[in-house]
Amino acid sequence: DPEMLGQVPGAVSRKMPPELRPELATLVDQSPKGDEWIHEIKFDGYRILAFINGKKVRLLSRRGNDWTAAFRSIATELAGMGLPDCILDGELVALNEDGAMNFQALQNVAKHGARASLLYYVFDLPFCSGHDLRRAPLLERKRVLSELLGPPTARARVRYCEHAQGGGPELFANACRVPFEGLVSKRANSVYQEKRTH
Repeated sequence: DPEMLGQVPGAVSRKMPPELRPELATLVDQSPKGDEWIHEIKFDGYRILAFINGKKVRLLSRRGNDWTAAFRSIATELAGMGLPDCILDGELVALNEDGAMNFQALQNVAKHGARASLLYYVFDLPFCSGHDLRRAPLLERKRVLSELLGPPTARARVRYCEHAQGGGPELFANACRVPFEGLVSKRANSVYQEKRTH
């Protein structure tokens, strides 16, 4: 609801930008402590910004390359979700038959048109329905994003990326045991910056 978006702290009424540079993380050895941090799984895939304008969807890499044709199944699902004009920020992954992430399979889809089970995990919402949300606190952006995407069905290829608040060192230790690539830790009140940040 655009009216509700206008009440999000930091939201600015604005036309959707035609391009955006994704916010990038800085590699560190330890996960930060404290409830002012949230933590997400680090996925082993391609960073993708999805620009949705009516039924038109563009999937852009972090360097601005258009990968819509390479990942048509994701673009088609996004186009059919009835989403308002928005920009989604997330990670596209390919899965093995056992459900594990497989970066090589993802590369084969992109380069050779191979078939693979693809999922798009969305973790941020810089723009939605005529509102620039880049100056809104991260947890507010994620709250709106969660409501926008709703709970996934079992067959959904587009999924909201859950997070945990606080407990970073313990979560990191568990991620290493599973094993995941690691964690991405973000300040809960941070704005969206189009650069590499700490």
